[in-house]
Amino acid sequence: MTTTIPHMPDGTPAPEVMTPKDVVEFLQITTKNATASVRTLRKHGLRTAKIGNEVRCLLSEVLRFAESQIDTNEQ
Repeated sequence: MTTTIPHMPDGTPAPEVMTPKDVVEFLQITTKNATASVRTLRKHGLRTAKIGNEVRCLLSEVLRFAESQIDTNEQ
């Protein structure tokens, strides 16, 4: 059984622990302020952790969040 490794838009493997910049890049969100964008995503269910003064998010959580945003009623 093979596991698919998610990749960033530039083709590099996505990091397991992501910075806000990594999160918006991975989700292909255009923004000037990655931290503010992740703060907004948190209001919609993205779970993050604060380590010291830094916000981090697990790749698995970003994938879970993205999956939860898919409208299952849309055909």
